Order: sequence, then C-alpha cells, then structure tokens
Amino acid sequence: PPPPPPSPSPPLPPTFGCADSLSWEDAWGDGCDWYAEHDPGCTTYSDYGQQSNCPSTCGTCSSVPALPPPPSASPMPPPPSASPPPPPPSPSPSPPPPSAS
Repeated sequence: PPPPPPSPSPPLPPTFGCADSLSWEDAWGDGCDWYAEHDPGCTTYSDYGQQSNCPSTCGTCSSVPALPPPPSASPMPPPPSASPPPPPPSPSPSPPPPSAS
C-alpha cells in the first residue's frame, strides 16, 4: 500500500502576526514555551533567536500580543510629558501669641 501522506505541518505564522514558533529551539533545545516560563519578556537571557522566533513570549509582536505582557517587577516611571503633582500646600505656622508684659 502507498505510505500515508505526511501530516501537514502547522502553517508558519505570518510576519505581521503574533505567534510563537512551535518548532524553533535554541542551542540547548529550549523552545518558546521554556522562555515563556523562565524568561517572560525575554529580558533575562541574551537573544539566542527567541526574540524573532517567540514574538508572543518576548512581546516583540508588531500586532496585539496573544498573551498579556507579564507584570513588570519595577513600577513604570511616568512618561516625561506628565508633570508630577504639585506638593500639598504646607500650613503656614501661626505667629506666637503676644507675651503679656
């Protein structure tokens, strides 16, 4: 009997989309799922290809990410255009009562 037709490989994500590669692995055999678990945002390790192969995990999508970005450990500084709120007015000290002489 003829061999069964090869199962169709998953289509490659379009360049404008935002899907992690299911077949890419780094030199250590770690795929996008490993980076998603150990280095969300891809900021801890050097770029071994995960930046371009795992756009969803690394947040390098050119479109809306499929996964919400991980909460950052440090609070985001306000944008430079936002001016800090003015300090509350300090109460003016009341003058000392006149001393009776």
